[in-house]
Amino acid sequence: MAGIQRGPRISGSVTMANVPWHLLALAHGIGAGVACLGFFYLCGLAIVPRDGGGAPAQEFRFDASPAVLGAAVYVLLCWFGIRLKIPLNTTSLVFSTTAVVLVVARRRAVVEGLRARQVVSRATLGWCLAFALLYSLGYVFFTPPMSRDFLPLASYANLDLYNYLVHTRHFQTLGPSNIVGFSYVNVYYHASPAVFYLFAFFSVLFGRDPLAAAMPLQFACAGLIGLTVARMSHAAFRVPRVWAVAVGCVLVSGPFFRYVEGNYFLSTLMALPVLLHLLWITAGERPGRRLVDPPLVIHFWAHHVLLVFLYPPFLVAGLVLQAIILSLVAVASIQSEPAGRAGWGAHVKRFGRSAAAVAMALIGLVAVDPGHFAASMNWVRYLALPGVAGWPLDLISPRALFGVPGHFDLITVRDKAHRPWAIAALCLIAIGLTALFWWRCRRSASVTERTFAAFGAGSIVAYCAYFLRLGPSYQQWKFASYFTLPMTFAVFAGFLRLLVLSPAGSRAMATRRGRLLAAGLVVAAASGFVGGNILVHARHEPPLRRIEGGLRSLALIDGIPSFKELVVQLEAGPATFLAPYFIRTKVLHLASASYFPHVPTAPEWISKQRPLLLHRFNCPAAGHDDTVTIPGVGCLLLAPPSVSLDRVYPFSQSFRPVRLTGFAGREPWGCWNESTTVELMFRADGERIPIHRDMFLNLQLEPYRLPRLEARTLRLSWGAGWDAVAVLRDREWVSLPVRARDWSGEPKYAALTVSVSLPDAVPLNAADPRSTDARPIAVGFLDLSFSTAPAGRVVASPSEPVR
Repeated sequence: MAGIQRGPRISGSVTMANVPWHLLALAHGIGAGVACLGFFYLCGLAIVPRDGGGAPAQEFRFDASPAVLGAAVYVLLCWFGIRLKIPLNTTSLVFSTTAVVLVVARRRAVVEGLRARQVVSRATLGWCLAFALLYSLGYVFFTPPMSRDFLPLASYANLDLYNYLVHTRHFQTLGPSNIVGFSYVNVYYHASPAVFYLFAFFSVLFGRDPLAAAMPLQFACAGLIGLTVARMSHAAFRVPRVWAVAVGCVLVSGPFFRYVEGNYFLSTLMALPVLLHLLWITAGERPGRRLVDPPLVIHFWAHHVLLVFLYPPFLVAGLVLQAIILSLVAVASIQSEPAGRAGWGAHVKRFGRSAAAVAMALIGLVAVDPGHFAASMNWVRYLALPGVAGWPLDLISPRALFGVPGHFDLITVRDKAHRPWAIAALCLIAIGLTALFWWRCRRSASVTERTFAAFGAGSIVAYCAYFLRLGPSYQQWKFASYFTLPMTFAVFAGFLRLLVLSPAGSRAMATRRGRLLAAGLVVAAASGFVGGNILVHARHEPPLRRIEGGLRSLALIDGIPSFKELVVQLEAGPATFLAPYFIRTKVLHLASASYFPHVPTAPEWISKQRPLLLHRFNCPAAGHDDTVTIPGVGCLLLAPPSVSLDRVYPFSQSFRPVRLTGFAGREPWGCWNESTTVELMFRADGERIPIHRDMFLNLQLEPYRLPRLEARTLRLSWGAGWDAVAVLRDREWVSLPVRARDWSGEPKYAALTVSVSLPDAVPLNAADPRSTDARPIAVGFLDLSFSTAPAGRVVASPSEPVR
């Protein structure tokens, strides 16, 4: 892979010397994540500062709906701004300025909203510290390098990371595409435009450099998922905060979660907390008499907007799951209060209010951009087809789903014979959780607890059914990452809640000593999960992909004014992707395979107006001096590789315009023949070397001396029928006459082929029994050159060459 180097077991090479830099990077990333979330939160409060139907229930205080609303407004501004050719840098500045003005103008309402939600409190500080812990866990598993020798990236083999980087960098400044035959406003953009918008907004805190913001954004998204799960565990299952944070830590450190995070599925990482939060507020009670609750409609709408613009499948999932959640809430409420007609009416009214809010939010979403909504639904149908997109995996192992320590790349059930057992284990977990909450503990468990217990169990059963229907596929494991993986928290939190509800648990939790002991046991168990995964990561998992820092020098090409376009031939992989990231003002013809269009390159196309960039290429190997060295990258050729007059080319070095066939490896002095016939092919630029004139090809040769075989016979043929026989007794220059007609191909970029047959070449071990070398070595090749006058003995056939 291009630009990849394998480092120590723990990516990032944490040493005593760079520990302060890692701590600074942690503080910067955590601060940026909290700042962005807080900014969107204040913006949302300024738009809808009050919950008109009344404050949310106590268990659902601290909800992040205002932050979702602020982010949704920003996303819509960017969506229509891109259509109007407004770059994201401008949109971010306008949005931020307007938001600050709006917050200042409505400061009283914003303060009241903060007080009503008890945002400024010790609880909020505790959740911020939990976010810092969860962010740090992601940092431990994907520690970015601190050295300038590498780019600040650490990921698995998937290339989506580089796709996000290049697209975001383009939309920041917009303008025409810098890749020939490629438009950034394409199907990938329309599938998840909000990813690029939010990436650009987050990168403002990193000097508007998406490359510097990429890993912190990944850690922030993972931390936000863990935080949402922790808060839902605390609110829905009423487990203590420390226990809830432990559940979040187990989720984000598990093998399957690391697989999703390490492959940088950024749309999934961004959409999951929004989806989870949508389910959370859907299950919450909101007092009020009106059938239509405008603030609830707005909050649902904001979640739907983010989901459809982050990744449309999550919108479909959100709508389906909202319907399931509302139905489960209604059933659980009726089970708790089999009241009669009045009770039934209250439950139906509550269901109707929420269902009406969902319907109105969906109508508002469609009204925003009907065309985009229709295209998104078509995209969802396409992705649901088995065999399209991505790569297939087998059934996700229950161990990987539930965070049992394991290798990130061993997350599936690899033996077909074990599939039934894995499916049976998952179904037993689901049945046990449902039975305990809906039968044995139904009187002591709340409506919300039973709702999420059944929902978590249902997501497990649904995944098993989906796998049985599709088998190993891309669709089934993405289904698991979208729904089953995040809902595993319900299993952990549910069983922890059952421990509290048990007689022994109730007695233990009644005393301070018992609560401390229980918390210690839960933290110890979670530490076993998390610590085990860290140990597996450090000792057994391969080092993460690390990209050479020299690629930053690609930006130097923008400062060369003599051309406006160039051909880029970098090694396939990250290097090719990062070329359009660093080179912004030149038009690029990509010659290497990537997600972008690539075109075959021909040497005759190379010129000062359209040079060729070669990766890991030493400029002297071009055969001439019309080159520019790009440090850490390679060479920029301003003319085709070509031999030149009166320039000596040692056989000990590799030159692009000189191709050798039948030769042994290069040595400091030159190289030997390895076959009884060797071939040399030379390429010449007609504008650099006068191929229309007569000249000489000079070869400095030396015979390989054996007993009774000190002289060597060479039979040479070249050009348009030249033949010659030469006897080589000592080191000397041999000159071959070359005329214009001997060059083949286009005059712009012609070729000359020379064949040297060695009839007396014999394997060395046949001539000398003491030798173990079976190669028929006969002649050593030291140097070559082209000149208008011979440099040595001229050899040619006695008759004119065949024309």
